[in-house]
Order: sequence, then C-alpha cells, then structure tokens
Amino acid sequence: MSSVSARLLSSMMRSSLLFAQAALLVALGVGWFTAGAVGLGNAAAGGALVLLFFAAGQGVQLLAGELDPRQGLGLTLMSYLVRAALLGGALLAVQRSQRLAEAFRPVPFCWGVGLVLVAWLAGMFWAHAHLRIPVYDSAEEADERV
Repeated sequence: MSSVSARLLSSMMRSSLLFAQAALLVALGVGWFTAGAVGLGNAAAGGALVLLFFAAGQGVQLLAGELDPRQGLGLTLMSYLVRAALLGGALLAVQRSQRLAEAFRPVPFCWGVGLVLVAWLAGMFWAHAHLRIPVYDSAEEADERV
C-alpha cells in the first residue's frame, strides 16, 4: 500500500491513535478520581471500545482505498455493520450480566468514551490540516510552510 491515499490515511490514523491514547490517560485519571479502581476500569473499557471501533474502521478504510470502488464500499459497509453489531453485543452482555451491571459506572465510562472519541477526531483533523497534498499546494505555499 504505497498509494498517496494510503499514506494520507495512515498519517491520519497515527495522529488519531496518539491523540486518543493521551486522552485515554486523562480519562483513566477521571475514572480513578470519580469511582476508584472500578471507575478506572470503566473509563478504560469505554476508551478501549472507542479505540477498537475507530482503529478497526480506519484500518478497513486503508484496505478499501486500494480496492475497486464497489468492493471498497462493500467492505466499508460490512465492516461498519460488524463493528456496530459487536459493540451492541458487548453492551447487551453488560446489561444481561448481573456482575458486570453492578460494576458498571456510567460517569467514568462516558468520560472514557467521550474524551477518547473527541481526541480521535481531533487527531484526524490535526493530521488532515497538516497534510502535504501536491495537487493543491503550489510550490510557493510549500516553501513558505517549510
């Protein structure tokens, strides 16, 4: 995968992972502060769900970008459906398990989900804003930014 789009997407994924991992550390601190060890676990679970969901999606996008457009679209849609079903299944398992339901703390879980999600998107936006796209950048603009 050495196409321009694959390099751009992988750059965005690296930035998103970096931002999201930093936010996960903050979410873990919030979880610990609000509910102790149980909150730490809930914040970690929420952040991990977001990381897995979006990292898998971004990885599929890297693969889909190299395929025929119809195949890529099919792969992307199937990936989303599978990831959404797995997420729904995990949340249903928590709801049906008495032990997990008792350990669930919504505040740290939501902090984990929210902070990591916002950081993932911020990483994508930051990377996209700093991409060098030869088609759109004139030689003068490229020299000014370096």
